[in-house]
Amino acid sequence: MIDIYKEAREKHLNSISTTITIRTSVLEKERLKKKAEKKKKSLGQYLRDCGLAGLERRTDRDRKMVQKKVVRTEYLNRLAEQLKTNDNENLKETLREYLETEITEWKE
Repeated sequence: MIDIYKEAREKHLNSISTTITIRTSVLEKERLKKKAEKKKKSLGQYLRDCGLAGLERRTDRDRKMVQKKVVRTEYLNRLAEQLKTNDNENLKETLREYLETEITEWKE
């Protein structure tokens, strides 16, 4: 019985039943309408798609950036530890790996 309520709630949350009002100039509105027509979508669908796609791209970009920062931090922590312990053999190897990673990042 609980599953029925959960299903109904999810259906309600996903239904298009909420209104968002935005303020634009007349020219902006016309440009948006033309772009929507070009994509064969309603203005509302076009704006939803644009807004959600932008959010997803930004979220994905942020996630990738955090992953890269974690990798850099791990390398820097290893380098710092190896400097403290005068572990010169591993220091050179870690530094080489780190620089290769950075060069690869800059090429992308």
